[in-house]
Amino acid sequence: MAAAGGVIEGGVVAGPVHEMQEWLRSLGAKRVFLAPLVGGSDLAFRTMCYERGVVAAFSPMLYARHAVENPNYLNLNLDTQPAENVIVQFCANNGDFFARAIDKVRLRCRGVDLNLSWTSKRAERGGYGEYLLKNPTQLESVVRAGVATQVPITCKLRLQASVAETIATAQRLEAWGVSLLTIEGRTSAQLDSRRGIANWEDIAQIRAAVGIPILYNGDLVVREQIEACLAYTGWFVRHPRNPPTFDHTKAHTATRSLPLTRANLHV
Repeated sequence: MAAAGGVIEGGVVAGPVHEMQEWLRSLGAKRVFLAPLVGGSDLAFRTMCYERGVVAAFSPMLYARHAVENPNYLNLNLDTQPAENVIVQFCANNGDFFARAIDKVRLRCRGVDLNLSWTSKRAERGGYGEYLLKNPTQLESVVRAGVATQVPITCKLRLQASVAETIATAQRLEAWGVSLLTIEGRTSAQLDSRRGIANWEDIAQIRAAVGIPILYNGDLVVREQIEACLAYTGWFVRHPRNPPTFDHTKAHTATRSLPLTRANLHV
């Protein structure tokens, strides 16, 4: 029997959202993901991070349109290994290109991430990232096209002008079939830690308002910050930049039980 989001199998809805939830459960206590890093989170860097306790990673951001129109683009810009826990990140402003790009990587990843937090001039010119959020009709078209591929779709966004606005966006994305959200704990006006620390409290409110898993991102530069975030939230976290930072996290996850329960996964 067909059902929204998948097929009923033994009373359980089987589809991309369920697939993502089961994968996250399978990770056990390991909750640290490597964030996408322009020019940095390639396979060699990701491998160093896996060796130091990172359990999954995001690829560098790729352009969906280039992946479709340029036959060499993915060969030159995306390197993965078999069975790697990697989520491929795209920027996209067109649902058809997004879906076709997903089809090209679906056998090489655990899911595909739509970048909704990019704020550069290039993003503004192309209508990518945070600028796609300003066009709700186009945003829905892109997201739904991705979800229709039956590959788990995740989205990364920043805190918006108010927590209520961010919650509304998160709930729309969930309603359209997104499997997981990453929340950057700053607004685009802050950009980095020099303009205010990341806001864990707002993310806690967002997490309570949706039923899909949340990845936390922001102010996770040294291992003490990762540990503090885990202790405060018990959620998955994302962290870029420095592989040795993760060594302590590897020991931490091996010696302290942090089970993935319905409460802390919000599934």
